[in-house]
Amino acid sequence: MSLLERDKGANQLYINPIFKIIKPLFWSSDTLAAKTPFGINENSAWGVDYRFGYVFWAYFKAENYVRAVRSF
Repeated sequence: MSLLERDKGANQLYINPIFKIIKPLFWSSDTLAAKTPFGINENSAWGVDYRFGYVFWAYFKAENYVRAVRSF
């Protein structure tokens, strides 16, 4: 979620245009989705939607992408 921008950019996404987006849905490394409003679910994780600017949880079987990011 730290990569989400507050406002939509010129690329019409909530992410800095330096990142090229082919697909807007990405997994996060946070698997705490086990504590969702719908109960405990150990087979899920949080993801980020850069098209609409929100986070979501999904089952591991969902098809999302990953983005390698190096922190300093």
